[in-house]
Amino acid sequence: MIAIIDRVAPLMRSRGWGRIITSASSGVIAPIPDLGLSNALRASLLGWSKTLAREVAADGVTCNVVVPGRIGTQRTGFLDRAKAEREGKFDLPIVVVDRLAGHFGFTPVLWRAPVRCRRRSCSRSRGSV
Repeated sequence: MIAIIDRVAPLMRSRGWGRIITSASSGVIAPIPDLGLSNALRASLLGWSKTLAREVAADGVTCNVVVPGRIGTQRTGFLDRAKAEREGKFDLPIVVVDRLAGHFGFTPVLWRAPVRCRRRSCSRSRGSV
């Protein structure tokens, strides 16, 4: 992802407009148990994005990070099953709910915020999480 953005950011800067929106895990806000490496890598993505936001802002390019709640994916299903096995909870259905939103998120809903961030009216939002 960083390599791709490194290639397109100069084009955005030369045009005087662009939106760079990355998605990171909620682990950047509150580290997720048993995912130490993932938490560390996503935190580094956040730092990179905030640095980039300052570098490109004067050229009309914004750079923001979307941090969704828990999203239903194959990976979250795998992690939930592994946790249930470790804890010996084979007989219980696994339903994880985003504590803030009150529901389990799914990928199509995840992209609503970035679609809003691409508008020119969001030009003052730089380096936001």
